[in-house]
Amino acid sequence: MNKILMIEKTKKFVKNKLYGEGSGHDWFHIERVYNLAKYLAEKEIAEKRHKFMEEFLNEFYDEWSFSGQGVK
Repeated sequence: MNKILMIEKTKKFVKNKLYGEGSGHDWFHIERVYNLAKYLAEKEIAEKRHKFMEEFLNEFYDEWSFSGQGVK
């Protein structure tokens, strides 16, 4: 799977799970974190795919862990 497709699929998955979530870790928060990670990755000339995936999955895991639902 190419990098762009992997990022887009991950974004869609996370958005579908957290859109409208009420704790403050909703899609819009995660999108801001994503944009910051993207900026930092470009600034630092880091491996973008890993940075993006790390931020998305970190936010997703935090939300599900603290909600008491656990990752399903």
